[in-house]
Amino acid sequence: MNSIHTSEEIKDGLSEPVVIAVARPVSTVFSWLVWLVPVLLLLVALLPKADLPVAGKVTLSLLHLVEAAVITAVLWLAPRRLKYTLTRDALMIQCLSGVQRIPLRGLKARLTAGQLGTRTFGMGLPGYLSGHFRLRGDALGVTGVQAVTSNPNQGVLLFGHGKAPFFVSPANAPSFLHALAERGVQVESNL
Repeated sequence: MNSIHTSEEIKDGLSEPVVIAVARPVSTVFSWLVWLVPVLLLLVALLPKADLPVAGKVTLSLLHLVEAAVITAVLWLAPRRLKYTLTRDALMIQCLSGVQRIPLRGLKARLTAGQLGTRTFGMGLPGYLSGHFRLRGDALGVTGVQAVTSNPNQGVLLFGHGKAPFFVSPANAPSFLHALAERGVQVESNL
């Protein structure tokens, strides 16, 4: 499990990359229902297939087994790939599709009480949200964000570089903001 470092550890080693713990995912009924998809595919693979030759039955069963395995792998792997690493000059966000680098120069950051709403583009899995989302309830009126997060309820907004703000969910937001401030990021105090 990733761990958050204290400000003393960060201060002593600004040149060393610091892994920032990701917030725990929110568990909902929907999160558990999503896992029924691979289970149902496994059951379909095991059901008898009438009116097909033996080769067709075997092929269809194998296809359903492969589908179940791929879906299970994505559901299991996606939340485990999500990682935030803070370097001297950038925030590196590791996600399912690779690594996004957000330069710290010119960046502003603040907490938000807003929640991710409708996904307009991207992927939403239990414990893994990536893409463009509507933001509801932000005190300063931000409505559209790019998110790479595990928890849609409360996070940190990162502004800069002319794009939509980034929504990230560190486990310890105040420590994360402190570490950003030590690296020259302008941290705003209002929600």
